[in-house]
Formats: sequence, structure tokens, C-alpha cells
Amino acid sequence: MNGLFLDSAIKSIARYLVKLEKLVSSKYDGNVRIKEEIELLNQQYGFVDVEHVSAFVNDIYRMYEFERNRELTSIDSMAYAKFKWDLATGVNDLQRLKNELHQELAALNTP
Repeated sequence: MNGLFLDSAIKSIARYLVKLEKLVSSKYDGNVRIKEEIELLNQQYGFVDVEHVSAFVNDIYRMYEFERNRELTSIDSMAYAKFKWDLATGVNDLQRLKNELHQELAALNTP
């Protein structure tokens, strides 16, 4: 698994850890050892092979920290849709400049 699916999985696990931490703290007045919990999840589900456990723990922990400290709760969905559309169609100025550069470089390489 890679790309968008991997990002989604990492985010999902990290959000689970944030919820777990809140539950344990509020209901049981306890603490969760997050890195140990990540390792236990990998032992239980086998997300990655042994040689990738360290990277798995680090990536999940970084996303957990991000989710735990998030301040923004929403964005305008229409603005995001326009952003995605512009990226896909090359309408935005930055993408247009990149396309022009690509065309000029391609023209230079054409005999």
C-alpha cells in the first residue's frame, strides 16, 4: 500500500490514538504510552514487517502529534473543490507557469 491509501491509513491510526488517549485520560484518569501502543497495534495487525517497525512508529507518532495539536476544525468545501479542480486542470497560475516551462523545455529537446 502506498500513496493516498498509505496516508489515509496513517491518519486513521493516529486519530484512533488521539481518541484512545482522550478516553483513557477522561474515563480512567490514566496515560497511554503512544509509541508502545503503536508497536502493539503492529503486533496485533501486522501492518509492517519487523524491519519497518521503526519507520512505522515514527510516521504514526508524527501524525498523532499533528492530529493531537490540530487547531483548524473545518475548511470551505467549495474552495477545496476549486483548488482540486485547478490542480487537475492546470488553471492556477503556478501550474500554468510549470506547463509553459515544460513546453519550452520540450521544444528545446525537439530536433
